[in-house]
Amino acid sequence: MATQLSPSAPVRESAAGLAPQGITPGGKVHWNFVAPELIEAAIRRGEGTLADMGPFVAVTSPHTGRSPNDKFVVKEPSSEADVDWGKVNQPISPEHWATLKADVQQYLDGRDELFVQDLYCGADPSTRLSVRYILPNAWHASFVRNMFIRPVLAELATFAPNFTVYHAPEFQADPAKHGTRTGTFIVLNLAERAILIGGTRYAGELKKAMFTVMNYLLPKQGVLSMHCSANIGAEGDTALFFGLSGTGKTTLSADPERGLIGDDEHGWSGEGTFNFEGGCYAKAINLSAEGEPDIYQTTQMFGTILENVVLNQPSRTVDFATRASPRTRARRTRCTTSRIMCRAAAAGTRRTSCSSRLMPSACCRRLRASRPSRRCTTSCRAIPRRWQAPSAGSPSPRPRSRPASVRCSSYGIPPSTPRCWANCSRSTGRRCGS
Repeated sequence: MATQLSPSAPVRESAAGLAPQGITPGGKVHWNFVAPELIEAAIRRGEGTLADMGPFVAVTSPHTGRSPNDKFVVKEPSSEADVDWGKVNQPISPEHWATLKADVQQYLDGRDELFVQDLYCGADPSTRLSVRYILPNAWHASFVRNMFIRPVLAELATFAPNFTVYHAPEFQADPAKHGTRTGTFIVLNLAERAILIGGTRYAGELKKAMFTVMNYLLPKQGVLSMHCSANIGAEGDTALFFGLSGTGKTTLSADPERGLIGDDEHGWSGEGTFNFEGGCYAKAINLSAEGEPDIYQTTQMFGTILENVVLNQPSRTVDFATRASPRTRARRTRCTTSRIMCRAAAAGTRRTSCSSRLMPSACCRRLRASRPSRRCTTSCRAIPRRWQAPSAGSPSPRPRSRPASVRCSSYGIPPSTPRCWANCSRSTGRRCGS
């Protein structure tokens, strides 16, 4: 009887290993695992559990949201003049950075297992970043694999990262030694093109840190970075939806009559609009199949990551209702899924050509990029009727909360000065004819 031979596994490991990132691992390194491998590892390591229908459930407490007061930018000569220093972009010295980085690297060296994911940030090849994530937890690796754009297998052996994220969620910084505010830290060094994240299990820091980087780099290349969702119509017209977290960006962009480009972070250049990410990260509080069918269906499949949700026992079905868990935890439930798992996603589309029919969302009447903190209104006069909040009893998706007139600041405040960002906004609009 002939012996059946298994095809040789493609190379997923960088030829240089982790030496360029200063990591000398004492344990096993798992390079670019796919979803089944990552979920298997997460279950084996006791990082979470599987819910009914297959999604993985993790708990991130005590942090169930971002820690903006623990975010720092290294104050160094190459970027010092360009960063808008203040409460949001807090400076940290190169000396403190060097000490913290060495301690994080030593911490990662001592892990029994490390998970490495090589991914792209940005769908436009001319401006995208090649990012290497080094993580001690399999579920966080699955999160970033969902959230960013995956290279094809043939690209992995020669993948050359131009940004590195070191993740140490269980490592606590020493403020006296490392110059941080608390044990939690998100520290960006633009000169070294590296980010240190520690003291928090909240996965959202892994994506928002790269949004901050894109906010700094893209305006220097004439590209406007935007915190918004986007979709595209049959005629190629692009709609952008700006607003605070929870005001309906993801819901409005998942219009069944239009193709989803992305739900949170985009760039706008003279060539058109493009997504930074490869996945969706939606709030799951009070999520239902009736209210938001396209988002809900992604929570009922393998590969999705659910954060801080409550499981009914013994069925392990997910209860998204507010009353099901303590108030503080229920308000921070999230679901993370690859964009390709959402049936509203525009097939093969993460980029669009220029369009003069760009429409603001109900939560922001117009983009006002001249200030990092801007006034939002509830005006929706420019929005097609099907995107406005439907009347009671309507089956159409609607935002989970109506935005009020509020003072807000961007998730990833651009380190570039407000003037630079405003000039980029005006020039991009002129090139696109909008």
